[in-house]
Amino acid sequence: MDHVGRSQYLPVTVQLAPFKDVSYNISLVHCVNNDHHCLESTTLTNILISDPQKSADCEGDQCIVYLLLWANPGRYAVTAQIVSQECPNNGCFTSISPTFSVEPSQVGIWITVAFAFGLIFVLTFALTLHRRIRQNKNLLLGLKEKQPTVLLIYLAENQRCWDLVNMLAVFLNEVCYVYPYVIDNDVGSQDPNFWTSERMNQVDRLVFLVPGDPDSESVTPIRDHWTYALKYFTGHYFATHQVTDKVATVIFPFSADVPSQIANVQRFKLVKDMDLLVTWIHRGTWLDCKFLWEPQIKSPCQKEVTYTLSDITKTVNNVVIEKLYCIYKMKRNLNEKNATNDLVEKLYASQTASTVHDKCSERQNSYTASEVACDSSVEVFDPEVPNIEQLSLLGEKTNRSPDEQSSNESSDEPDDSIFL
Repeated sequence: MDHVGRSQYLPVTVQLAPFKDVSYNISLVHCVNNDHHCLESTTLTNILISDPQKSADCEGDQCIVYLLLWANPGRYAVTAQIVSQECPNNGCFTSISPTFSVEPSQVGIWITVAFAFGLIFVLTFALTLHRRIRQNKNLLLGLKEKQPTVLLIYLAENQRCWDLVNMLAVFLNEVCYVYPYVIDNDVGSQDPNFWTSERMNQVDRLVFLVPGDPDSESVTPIRDHWTYALKYFTGHYFATHQVTDKVATVIFPFSADVPSQIANVQRFKLVKDMDLLVTWIHRGTWLDCKFLWEPQIKSPCQKEVTYTLSDITKTVNNVVIEKLYCIYKMKRNLNEKNATNDLVEKLYASQTASTVHDKCSERQNSYTASEVACDSSVEVFDPEVPNIEQLSLLGEKTNRSPDEQSSNESSDEPDDSIFL
């Protein structure tokens, strides 16, 4: 009886009596009070087999019929009774099968249990989220009074890169509740190297913004900030008194290879990992990243008071496009192979920055054929930034003459050509 409870119908095999011209009444009965002997029963459904010799359900001396099972749990039995005019008034003898039980269906129970667990999970998640939102408000209020400090170590290759550094500093301060130190804005009249050493030891976090060419010179007044910070970072005092866990690098789409001095510290890609960077600065957890800083950083409401993440993304893209276009213009003016590139032309046409053309023109005047340099190994990880590897204009760096190198080193004017 394993099929009972799994099938809609109950197959019943009837052994025919050695009589002709009789019919058989097959019934499914429900035993009252779950009596195993089924002395009292209630008929639920029945099938009448008339003229078994001609019935399609019968073959030889056996017939097979299918009774509709009763869905309710309980004890049941099958009865068979001959129907004939020769039977007495109370009917012929009724044959009864062994009783069987139909257990309650487990499907409904499992559905109820699953629904209960789902409801508990939803309520728990809603309460946790509500509590987390309230905690976030209190946390942000507390961060306004005590913000973690971070020193931004950078090398501004041109004015756009310098604007990007300032924009990132404002964004960290206004949106992410971080107090950033920028040497060109905060050093004042102090010695730059002493100020850098002191801040590197005092701040909570150190962030190296990897430039396009770490060997170049900054356009800002403090020109050797990047070089000195790398040297001090690998020095004996910092190595013995500080931990590298407080140090990280931020990689832009136009960044060069990470210098060996900071190659083993944690890395973040801007602007893809902005939420992870802010969480790391605040020493937060995964929950802080998902429920606090990611919504805070991506909130469009910040546009009313400060820069947004989309503003930083646009600035980063503009820096990349400027570099690509300047390379293209210089290559075309020098009549090098594959000078025409429709991709760069489209990128430049989409920009409304006439200053890009002016800056490129000024730099082209100071270039010779031996001074054209670009890095074809730049990796672009932001999908909104064009893949530099697609540009057939990028070539290998050429060596500069000793006279040109000494001339550039003795010049007081910023030389941006090396970054392109």
